[in-house]
Amino acid sequence: MHQIPGIAGVDTRSITRKIRQHGVLKAGFTDRKEDIDQLVKHLQQVELPKNEVEIVSTKHRMFDR
Repeated sequence: MHQIPGIAGVDTRSITRKIRQHGVLKAGFTDRKEDIDQLVKHLQQVELPKNEVEIVSTKHRMFDR
């Protein structure tokens, strides 16, 4: 259809706690158990950018007080 991924049955509060404790983490999703080893190998090779906040932040103000 629209090619929009989604997840269900995931404790997002737990994920949020891990990110708060450890900072930026590599992660991936797969729907096949056979792909887990391949996904882990891929994530180990990926280098994270050093400017994560700049990448995800908006370029303009969203609200004025």
